[in-house]
Amino acid sequence: MMLSGGMVDAAEAERIGLVSATVADAELLPRALAMAREIAANDAFAVWMTKRSAGRREASGLHTAIELENRTQILARTTATGRRRESADRTAQAIARHRQ
Repeated sequence: MMLSGGMVDAAEAERIGLVSATVADAELLPRALAMAREIAANDAFAVWMTKRSAGRREASGLHTAIELENRTQILARTTATGRRRESADRTAQAIARHRQ
């Protein structure tokens, strides 16, 4: 798509994984705010590291991206105290659920 300039509609974008979800116009703002609250509930350091590494993933291979994410999660956990520790625990639980 990037090289051909091909266009896809919302349903096709969701089907091929280009977007995580599609919503009706009336649901857009409530859904975006809910997602923003979910992100804001996470530790600021973990969100920053994830955002920082996301841009680098585009220029790297899958193996490198996985290594970078692993390092980020380890760093977030080993430096975790208080709220950061809770965030790291939620991340570990989410990863465990995903692997099942």
